Formats: sequence, structure tokens, C-alpha cells
Amino acid sequence: VLTTQQMAFETGLEMMEGTARYLGQLVLGKAASTETLLKTLPPDDFRWRPYATGCAFAALLDRFDGSWKLRVEEDADLTLELLLEGAVEEYQAPIAEFTDSELAEFKRAAEEGVSRLLARRDSLLVEFESREGQRIVLKVAPGADPLATERFDPITSALLGSGRMLHGNILTLSNDFGRVEMRNPHATRGQFVGLNALTTVRGEHPVFGGIDSVGFAGFAGEAEVDEGDGRVRIVADGFVMEFSSAGLQRDGNRITVTLSRPE
Repeated sequence: VLTTQQMAFETGLEMMEGTARYLGQLVLGKAASTETLLKTLPPDDFRWRPYATGCAFAALLDRFDGSWKLRVEEDADLTLELLLEGAVEEYQAPIAEFTDSELAEFKRAAEEGVSRLLARRDSLLVEFESREGQRIVLKVAPGADPLATERFDPITSALLGSGRMLHGNILTLSNDFGRVEMRNPHATRGQFVGLNALTTVRGEHPVFGGIDSVGFAGFAGEAEVDEGDGRVRIVADGFVMEFSSAGLQRDGNRITVTLSRPE
């Protein structure tokens, strides 16, 4: 059973990305297809499902309610699902239900998918933590304000559990005393290669709960470091970090920057 927050996320993607895919198909003159809807997706590719369901809702609304586009523009609380429910109500069609065998198969496939996902999370964490070369760690001291996530790329990120998230391409974090920006020059969709970051969140939300620490690994070369008077600036290919009220420590290839609350 989905939570209210999960349902809102799914509906939001259907409204934003599902309608975008629907419009793209109209522009290209492609007929509506169930191919994507019937495709089995692993748990960590769930984000792509609402693209297909939202597009399907829009195509069905074209058939049952020609005014749906105007109604969505006039009422921001309307969703594709609500519109379609209202459009087909008059037909009083019986509700389709899955058989017990179908439900059992869904459960088996879901359990296998989750098992593979957990194994992949473990392997991604081990690979990141074992990377050779320079590593830069940014920490927020107790009592200091956490880092806010200004920008990240959900398509090239992976949740690793325990408040950790691996970022494979774009990440910008900041607080009142500075910011750090990463853009992986060698980003490859579906892979975590080149410059990557691992964030640990303070609150419950894996992105917007406030970041307590972030580690960066996979630098192509040595970063340039400039420090003094409580300020730290580090620059590398695809990477810029600049903070005040910061202290820096070196341990071999590891650089740790700690942010503290100013007196």
C-alpha cells in the first residue's frame, strides 16, 4: 500500500512527465502504445513508470473527455487520474481485479527485485568507499547548520539506505557560509564512473532533510587547495568548493573540511 507522500510523488510525475511524453508522441505522430506499460521495471527504475501511466491517462482522456486539457489549466487540483475516473463513470464498467495467481507472481517478482536492489546498493557503496586517488570529505560540525540541496540529478543518483545517497553527475550543496558544486565530466547514465559524491542526510528526507556530510571521489587529477583565515577553496575538474568558517585537515590523499558555526 502506497503512503500519501508516495502517491503524491507518483501523481506529480504523471502530471509533469507523463503529459510531456504524451505531447512528444503527438508531435511525432506516434500512436498510443502499451509497450512501455507492459515492460517490467526493476524497483530502482520506478521513476519511469509514471511517464508511461501519465501518457496513457492523457491518451484515454482524449477518447473520453475532449475538454480535459482546458479543465487541467483551470483547476490546479485536478489530476489525470481524477479526470479519467470522472470521464468513465457513466459507463459503469465492472472493476477489473487481479487473480490470486497474478498477485502471487507480482509478490514474487517484487521480492526478487528488492533483493537485487539491496545487493546493488551494497556493491555501489563498497565500490565508492574503495576508490583510490584523492578523496574530499565535507562535514558539518555539531550545532552548525546543515547543507541544503540546491540541485541534483535524480536520474543519475541512487539511494543506498541509512540516509545515504550516491550522486553520479550533478550536485550543488550550500549554507549561509558557502557552497560546493559538482558536475561529473565523465557522467554515464546507468553507471557510477568518474567524479561521484556520497551524501548523508540529517533529517528523514534523503535529499531535502539537510546534509550533514558529503564525500567526493573519482577525481581525474589533484585538486587545487587554497586555505587561510578560516576560508577554504578547493577547485578540480568538475568541482568547486568554497566556504568560510571552515577548517581543513589532510591525511594522505584524504582532505577533510569541517564547517563550524561562527562565534
